[in-house]
Amino acid sequence: MLPRQSPLFGRVVWGQRLGGRSVGVSFLSPRAPCPHLAMRFLTNRHKQWGSLVGSQMAQKFGNGRWVKEGFLDNRVDGTIVGQIVFAVVGPVDVYLRGNFKADIAGQVIQFRNRRFEDEDLAGQVIGDMENPQIGDVNLISFDPHPNLIPHPYIEWFSTRKNHYRIELEPADAWIVSASEMREIDRMSRAIREALAGRVNERPTRESTDWV
Repeated sequence: MLPRQSPLFGRVVWGQRLGGRSVGVSFLSPRAPCPHLAMRFLTNRHKQWGSLVGSQMAQKFGNGRWVKEGFLDNRVDGTIVGQIVFAVVGPVDVYLRGNFKADIAGQVIQFRNRRFEDEDLAGQVIGDMENPQIGDVNLISFDPHPNLIPHPYIEWFSTRKNHYRIELEPADAWIVSASEMREIDRMSRAIREALAGRVNERPTRESTDWV
């Protein structure tokens, strides 16, 4: 794996061949006075991108297209409950320890993916995922990273140490208003009561830049 300088000043790009395909990860680096300092910075930063390139890659659900819709509720501090509907798999209840990021903390969010595709391939890839999903939130936000356009970002680790990530278009998720909360209230209570007693393990978490 070798770094290459992109035409944009100060942007370093990692490139690697995986399974016959080129995989790249890019990020802005400080203005390095020489290539050796840039390489040192790149090496340190690469350690934090292990979930993007390498054996610990997160499950991204077909780059988001296998995520149909759902909701997540952070009104009880320290816990997030909800339900996500996936291609082939269908509804999956969610109970996570943690909170949303400050921009939406304490809120209920709902999402509906306009890029959803109900592909048979989804059953082969995510058909054996844990159901329900119980674990720890890593980052849930509508504004996850200062260098990117704000967009819905949902990332968590299950109690089986599996890593999951969902990214959606900005218009595909919203904060639920009080007038629309009745059905979500009922579902949130049922999920919390059903799964609270099963939250007894903590997965090994990897760091993320998006905090």
